[in-house]
Amino acid sequence: MKTIKKYWKWLVAGIAALFGIFILFNNTRSNSKKTKTDKKIKENDAAINKLDGKVEEIQTQRETVKNEIAEVKTEVAELEQQKQEIQPEVRTVSDAKENIINKTKRRGRKPKTT
Repeated sequence: MKTIKKYWKWLVAGIAALFGIFILFNNTRSNSKKTKTDKKIKENDAAINKLDGKVEEIQTQRETVKNEIAEVKTEVAELEQQKQEIQPEVRTVSDAKENIINKTKRRGRKPKTT
């Protein structure tokens, strides 16, 4: 017991030093984990920002394509309506005969007059 009383200051200092060293190592390990986690968070934020820009671009492209599709649909509807309104030209038999005769005559040749 005398030896413990004699060296109690050294024992308490040694235990406190071990406890301090344990806390120091634990803090450095925690700090390294924290820096790694912060780095990963920053990388993820950068990736998210990049993807947000891509999403915005895709949305603008989607809207322009929708507008173009709507314009094409209206044009198609107008053309279909115009197509329905067209009436075929009805020719009489005498008109057809005259047309055939005119097309079969040779060009450049003058008709004979007697």
